[in-house]
Amino acid sequence: MGRRGPIAGAQFGLPTGRPSASRSTPVAVPVDAEVPSDPPEPPDHLGDLGIALWHYLWIGLSVLDRRLDALTVRRLCDLIEERQLYVAALAEYGVIITEPIQSAKGDVVGQRQSINPAEAALRRVDKEITALSDRLALSPAARARLGLLVTSAGRNQAEIQRVLASKYRPTEEDDQ
Repeated sequence: MGRRGPIAGAQFGLPTGRPSASRSTPVAVPVDAEVPSDPPEPPDHLGDLGIALWHYLWIGLSVLDRRLDALTVRRLCDLIEERQLYVAALAEYGVIITEPIQSAKGDVVGQRQSINPAEAALRRVDKEITALSDRLALSPAARARLGLLVTSAGRNQAEIQRVLASKYRPTEEDDQ
């Protein structure tokens, strides 16, 4: 409705003006959830946690492409191992650490408490891990944003059976 009445050619309930890119809804793309036969070999520098994540991602996510996603998966595995170091440092030294205060001559004249630098590094790594996890569609929300719909009849049926088994307990009345 314009200032002076209805707009010529406008239809009730339909948006007017140029279409917005922000209003577009993603189209769900079905993805076959078959498990790949052989994941690529993990990089040599990865530790136990990084290797476990490497295999978990390549086996668990059928949407990953060996050529396109290898660097992203490698970076995520590196970050998980880096995070493990920061968590260990915080467990050993705590969030608040005591530092000596020195004079110009190098004599210790007091102490001050400050936040462990590992805490800030841990926050930074966590942000990077979250960003990479979203890029790899590791959460249902990330898959929805990317327009992916992971489907597998066997996986869905097993999930339904598990939920029903946990919720439904047959009684004597059901047996009759």
